Amino acid sequence: VKARALIYAQLSRLDLPPNTLFKDKNTIVKKCPFLLNEIINSATNVIGLVNSKYLPRHLMPRLEAIENAMKLSPMIVQACWNKNKSNLLQLPHINESHLRYFNTKKKNVTNIRQFIAMDNEDRRSTLRYLSDEQYEDILRVCRSYPYIEMEAKVKSKLFLF
Repeated sequence: VKARALIYAQLSRLDLPPNTLFKDKNTIVKKCPFLLNEIINSATNVIGLVNSKYLPRHLMPRLEAIENAMKLSPMIVQACWNKNKSNLLQLPHINESHLRYFNTKKKNVTNIRQFIAMDNEDRRSTLRYLSDEQYEDILRVCRSYPYIEMEAKVKSKLFLF
């Protein structure tokens, strides 16, 4: 029950007492990705055993259970629920009450990529309510944010037999 409550606190970004529950939460959160990965691996192994007739069909894990474990992993790491209003909530020290600073008459920042593209002066003025240390935390995360471009092409070949 305590582990479940601490995971809930992580996803909700609740402030916890630093010397007690915060340490416990960090211990749980550090182990969660490994545990979830092992749950997914075990489920796929069981599926393989059921398909090869070594285990009865009623022991087959449900697809929803595996899918939920896969969805929970990034939620734990990013400390946010799956159905957030904005992906800006993935940034440290940003919560739902801060989203109003990203949408003004001058600017409408709706995602992290747009936030990164802002010039430094606008970015700092948007986050003026944060301390310098908190602002540096956000910049550190932004510098490590991946930028991936993909291009998909569909090619078809006609085979005549």
